[in-house]
Amino acid sequence: MLKERHPAVATACCFATPDKVTGEAVAAAVILKPDVKTSDAHLLVWVKSQILAEAQT
Repeated sequence: MLKERHPAVATACCFATPDKVTGEAVAAAVILKPDVKTSDAHLLVWVKSQILAEAQT
C-alpha cells in the first residue's frame, strides 16, 4: 500500500468517513515504527506527492 511505503510508517489502514459535501471522505489510521516521529501534516503532504507522481506515470 502507498501509505506503508513511507519510512516512518509500520502499518496503516484507510477507511471512509461521512462528509457533508461529498458524502464520504478518506481517513487513515497510522502506526509509526518505534522511535520514529513525524507529523500528520508531513504524512499528508507525502501521500499527496506520491499520488500525484503515480498519476503522472
